[in-house]
Amino acid sequence: MTGANDIGRKSPGNIGRAIGSLCRHVRDLSPIATVLVSHVLPRCENRFDGSLTQDFICRWNRDEEAVNQEIEALSCSWLQPVRHPRFYDLHGPNRRLLSRDGLHLSFDGTEEVCRNMYDAVYSPRASEATPSSPERHCINTSLLEINQKRVGRVCPNDTCL
Repeated sequence: MTGANDIGRKSPGNIGRAIGSLCRHVRDLSPIATVLVSHVLPRCENRFDGSLTQDFICRWNRDEEAVNQEIEALSCSWLQPVRHPRFYDLHGPNRRLLSRDGLHLSFDGTEEVCRNMYDAVYSPRASEATPSSPERHCINTSLLEINQKRVGRVCPNDTCL
C-alpha cells in the first residue's frame, strides 16, 4: 500500500503510479468493481512540544496536493477519486477537522470522511454495480465507533479549535 506515509519519501509521481498499480490489481481481481481512491488529507501544525516546522508542513501539503492530482489523473470509468474539500478553508487546512497533533482526524473530521466515502459508494456512478444500499446511519455509526476509540486517545473531548 502507498499513500500519506510515503509523502516525503517518494515523489508524488511514484506514489501516483503505485496507487494506480494497486487499483489495476484490484480491478484485475474483480473486473466489475468500481474502485474508490480517497484523496490524501492535509496536515497542519502540531500543538504539542516537538512539533514539525511550518516549512515542513507546507512542503508536505504541497506534495499531498500533487499526489491528489495524480489520483485525479487516474480517474476512469471504473476508478473514482473521493475528494474531501471541507478539509481546506481560505487559510489552508481546516484545523477543526484535524486533532491536536495535526495529523489524525477529529470527531468532525471522521464524520466528514465517512460522509464523503458513503456518498462516493452510493453515488449513481459507483452504484451502477451496487445492487442495494444499507441505511446511511449503519455505515457512519460503525466507522465512527471504531475511529472514536482510536482517536479518543489522541484528543478526548477535543473540538480541535
